[in-house]
Amino acid sequence: MTELRSDQTESVKYRIGVASRLSGVAAHTLRKWEERHQIVAPTRTRSGERLYSEAQVRYLARLKTLIEAGLEISDLVDLSEDDLQATEQRVLADAGFPEREIPTPSVTVVGRHVGEFVRQHGDRLSRLSIEQVLDDSSDQTLTGIDATHLLICDQVNVTNETPASVDRLLAATGARAAIVLYQFGARWVLDELRSSRVAVARMPVDPADLQRLALGLWYEVAGWPTIVLGSDEDADAPPARFSEGALMRVSNLSSAMRCECPNHIADLLMAVMSFEAYSATCEVEQPADAAEHRYLRVTAASARMLFEDALVRLARAEGISLYDLGDA
Repeated sequence: MTELRSDQTESVKYRIGVASRLSGVAAHTLRKWEERHQIVAPTRTRSGERLYSEAQVRYLARLKTLIEAGLEISDLVDLSEDDLQATEQRVLADAGFPEREIPTPSVTVVGRHVGEFVRQHGDRLSRLSIEQVLDDSSDQTLTGIDATHLLICDQVNVTNETPASVDRLLAATGARAAIVLYQFGARWVLDELRSSRVAVARMPVDPADLQRLALGLWYEVAGWPTIVLGSDEDADAPPARFSEGALMRVSNLSSAMRCECPNHIADLLMAVMSFEAYSATCEVEQPADAAEHRYLRVTAASARMLFEDALVRLARAEGISLYDLGDA
């Protein structure tokens, strides 16, 4: 049994009724899976009541997704987390729910504390291409280093000089974004640091969390192909990333979230895609209004791409690995 399936560490726990509603798996099925397959090991209260962690609920929701795709619980019970993810990727791809490939980011690490951290836990940062580890940020050390995608640096004590220091490191490394690991700092300085290019995390940090944060930040700065919102130019938008069949499948999935936002996003995407196609037809069939319909088509395509990104983000929150950030 994996650590995830027998998670005893999370403080948030759900009774079986709530776990059932969040995961979409009926309570009697949860009991049967536990009895027959030892699929999860919830903690117990003194009275014997089952309590499920957030991680276990997400795990159960992933199992339900795969079972709805045609797999049997007996096919999944002995899979490791990596094998389960690979199976999910294959099933989703077969269902027309594609992933987008983003190159692994190259990373430069600067700082004595984070440098030692990477040396100790590098095997748990395998999704990052860590190319340079520098113990200090002196100008001499930074001179002539290779350009990188992401910077990870430590600033043990964040002061009002830290934002300028991070800007200097970004410029020296050529990085498009940075993660600043800190121990102490004023809230207003941390707020000033945070931006579309800079994320902050307090030390000590779990390697898996750091990797997810780095991949998520890289996803944001690498971005998807975009077009100008509402452009009246003859722009060619990238094709839709999800088929209508895949979106219908997402629309009908049970959600592990406390709301049904992934389902709603899928419904909105289908509507926007239909309007995009309709506008393209009008653009051809009504030459007198071609410019206006081209404007509407491009606007619809822009909205469609924003909602596609939103669906990817929510799928990550649901535990559906459309591609691996961390953990967008």
